[in-house]
Amino acid sequence: MGSTVVCKASPMFVGDTSSQPHHLHVVAFPSSNAAALERAYAIRLEVFANEQGFDAAIDKDELDAISTHFLLFVSPEDTSDLSRATGVARLFTYEAEEGTAKIGRVAVRASARMKGAGKALMQGVEDEARRQGFKKLKLHAQTHAMRFYTVCGYQPVGEIFLEEGADHIAMIKRL
Repeated sequence: MGSTVVCKASPMFVGDTSSQPHHLHVVAFPSSNAAALERAYAIRLEVFANEQGFDAAIDKDELDAISTHFLLFVSPEDTSDLSRATGVARLFTYEAEEGTAKIGRVAVRASARMKGAGKALMQGVEDEARRQGFKKLKLHAQTHAMRFYTVCGYQPVGEIFLEEGADHIAMIKRL
């Protein structure tokens, strides 16, 4: 896939009846990897447009071309089959603040939520940000996800604002 495994997270249990833990893997890839990027778009469409009601037309933007992208897989065997990806995120340089990167388009499919997948995804993004030399991360969290990002070590800054029709708050984390 022309990518790098950036995080091998602790086990999680997948599915209601599974008794075998699976090890999560976060894979980073450049925007030039068209197949992986299309899978990322499919997960974003599923979560943001189909589940949350955001306009699908605004999902793809100019930041995709300059971002490092991430796919989350439940097991190492899954990484060879893009259709098995269960989460996605992107990371790009935040030009307004030196040494800062911005995380965006974080999405985990419903079947993997509340099982450690989101935390594993964020850890993978943070590991890659450190590898790229960033000292601080910034994101715009939907207010309903603020608690999740707080658990991941992010702190809210400023006031709640409207972005793409939903309440968001800026959050930061020093690496």
